[in-house]
Amino acid sequence: MLNQPTIEKLHTMKLDGMADAFRAQLETTESHQLSFEERFRSVGRSPVAVERESGSGAPPAPLPS
Repeated sequence: MLNQPTIEKLHTMKLDGMADAFRAQLETTESHQLSFEERFRSVGRSPVAVERESGSGAPPAPLPS
């Protein structure tokens, strides 16, 4: 599949948290039931992704509904 190149590209772009969250999604069956948009949103909101990208360690701010 094309998932490994995507993960490598995220690491190249220094989006390590997003790469880890994407890999975690691939390893769970729960995420396969979600739409693309729901999966994409959850990768960006992953606590691991937010912490790694911001470096603050603070929890992510809630997104508006």
